[in-house]
Amino acid sequence: MNDKGSKIRQLRVTTLAMARDIGAWVVQTKVPFMAAAIAFFGTLSLAPLMAFAISLAGLFVAEAVIEDQLLMAVAENFGPETAVFLDELIKAAFRPSGSGPVLALIGLLISVFFATNMFYWLKVALNSVWDVAAADRPRTGLLAMFWNRLLAA
Repeated sequence: MNDKGSKIRQLRVTTLAMARDIGAWVVQTKVPFMAAAIAFFGTLSLAPLMAFAISLAGLFVAEAVIEDQLLMAVAENFGPETAVFLDELIKAAFRPSGSGPVLALIGLLISVFFATNMFYWLKVALNSVWDVAAADRPRTGLLAMFWNRLLAA
């Protein structure tokens, strides 16, 4: 009986030590921060990615059919309110009435920035969690930002 009690005690100590080590690892690798960044940029990039997917599929099938199918899938998986919200977001962001080509270009650039930003932060998060070293001399500037996001996607 005493042998069984000591094994249970040892298991408890080992489990607590393992939980403490996992907690320290989560804090050290900033997992909650990285998860929040990915969720934030994922939310911001959802509409641009949906619009891009609809436009790309529209090369082969009518865009209205693709959009309807996509919104039905969203409604089935996330609820009708989400589908209505996403439909309104796509229409407001990518089918503006009365806006000129300059505003359309600015909107496209902002959409591409947020869509690629999600992939960039996903790469940063995974590199941090898995201890992958960054480049010795990080590149800076607009071209470097574009290149980093292009490689991340």
